[in-house]
Amino acid sequence: NLNIDLDGLELKVVEQGIMTTQEDYEAYKEMKSKRQPSLELDGQISDQGDAVNTAKDLFEHSLREENLTLESVIISEKTKNSFKATIKKEYNSLENLEESKFHKTKTKGGSQISCVYVGIWFTVEATTQEAPTPGVLKVGSEVKYNPSGTYNWQAKYCSSIKKEETDDVELSSGAGGQFNISSWKVLSIDEGTGNVELVPSAPTTGTVYLGEAQGYNNAVKLLNEACSNLYGDTRKGIKARSIKIEDIEKYMTEEAVAEAHKYSNVCNTYGNQVGQAYSQDYSNYPAIYAQENKSVINGQEETGGLGMSSQNEFIERDVTVQEPTSESGKVNNPATNGQVKATTSIQPYMTFWNKNAGIESTAFKPYDDGNYYSLIMPKGASTIYWVASRCVYTYSNFCYFYVRRVGSGIMSASIMFSSSVITYGYSLALFPVVTLSSELIEGNAVEGFEVNQ
Repeated sequence: NLNIDLDGLELKVVEQGIMTTQEDYEAYKEMKSKRQPSLELDGQISDQGDAVNTAKDLFEHSLREENLTLESVIISEKTKNSFKATIKKEYNSLENLEESKFHKTKTKGGSQISCVYVGIWFTVEATTQEAPTPGVLKVGSEVKYNPSGTYNWQAKYCSSIKKEETDDVELSSGAGGQFNISSWKVLSIDEGTGNVELVPSAPTTGTVYLGEAQGYNNAVKLLNEACSNLYGDTRKGIKARSIKIEDIEKYMTEEAVAEAHKYSNVCNTYGNQVGQAYSQDYSNYPAIYAQENKSVINGQEETGGLGMSSQNEFIERDVTVQEPTSESGKVNNPATNGQVKATTSIQPYMTFWNKNAGIESTAFKPYDDGNYYSLIMPKGASTIYWVASRCVYTYSNFCYFYVRRVGSGIMSASIMFSSSVITYGYSLALFPVVTLSSELIEGNAVEGFEVNQ
């Protein structure tokens, strides 16, 4: 049998023949109905071997020498696992081959495809070859990857008090740098797309500063942009970002997430709004809060705003906030160093939760050879890094605006700003999440895995 590998479809010729007249075509249809393995017409195909060679020549000659492209795939029957299709032909340029519908068609089961080209017909069986995952690559496998990039960590965005430009910091992930990471672990493998997610075997040794209102305002974009520039590779289609709270909750057990969302202090519970609005003196907020979903300013709740792990643009220190004053009215309220005093009040929701070290290691799901705790908290109780998500911690008369972090092996957060205008700042490590195609990963479990750069 002839096997032809074409864009993930393994093609095996099962029937061949030549049609030169209408009578031949009728004979072809009759043969199809009887499911015979081959058809003799005018002595031009004398045996199965010649038929196979004819089919092989058709593929090689039409696609390579005559620059034939496949015009379309007409799907006549389709189920969850297979399809039947007829391929049409059209002379065009070989450059358009990748755009043909044939190349976008994937199956997980078997199928038969019938082709007709200049009077020659043949039928092939098609079996999908899934996107490769090299060797026995699996969750928890170590992968060598040596990205090299730079990023300017700007003082005006990370802090309300650091000097612009003077206090900027150039970050580098090159060899020998504090943000260099060469050892990674597989966090997930998407069997459908063949994409693999990697996380570092340890957080960076270098740290970055976030503090005050501006630290809260720009943490998400700063952390994601830094990781993208330091650990991504656009040439290879490798993407990188910071870990976020949604990643951590994804790998926690449902029971642990439900328990975490019951978090409460003496004044409020996760997901609930404080009972009454704060007085104006205690209603100061970082400018991005006005954009956040479920922010409540001057009695008006934002219902279509940013998620706590989202940020579209950097917030400037002197940004003017369009603050709601009624259901449809807004007033311009200028920020000072990234912070704003509400026209009348704020009345926030509690979006903070944490889990302590005593239960954190049991809060994560298992995988074949371990527990996701070891991937999310690779240094156990010594793991400390930024998480690209914001949250608000409420009391009855004021609140704190936090940036999330993993600290001492637990899920927590760092205070940036309080609604009573008390400020804080911290320097913590990065913890990137890298996404790439499994086709870029070479090696095996014995000799090790490495990204082909």
